[in-house]
Amino acid sequence: MGYTISIKPIHDRREKLIAFAVKQFKRWSELANQNADYVSPLLTDPKDLDYCHRRGHIGFNYNAGGLEREYAHCLIRWMALKAGERREYFYDGDEQVQVDPAKYRNGMLILEQLDGPERKLFELWDQECGGGISIIQNEMDRLEKEWARS
Repeated sequence: MGYTISIKPIHDRREKLIAFAVKQFKRWSELANQNADYVSPLLTDPKDLDYCHRRGHIGFNYNAGGLEREYAHCLIRWMALKAGERREYFYDGDEQVQVDPAKYRNGMLILEQLDGPERKLFELWDQECGGGISIIQNEMDRLEKEWARS
């Protein structure tokens, strides 16, 4: 079983976003020095999205947990904030998830705002992956800088 996350880009930003993603998005295996990827590359045809065939949507299929999942969600939130018709993304085609810019920095949750079990979960993931949270944050910061230059 897998999952799908997607956005509908603003029409006039769609091609720019896709070209940027093809050139700049890195796979988790490359970032975390792992042997396999459980998140697809960016899919630009809704027919390729397993659980969302909405017209104009682009996104990812994945079967990952932990930090690789979080990385995919960071990318989709970042895309929603940069080029989404709305500040939202779709989870498995029907669940709309709002992306509040006050809660995210470059698509990543602002960890200082988390408390309790959610923060503990991120800390555990970070330990398991040898600093994976920093890996994601550095990558999202890099993407933000590259987007500003494009």
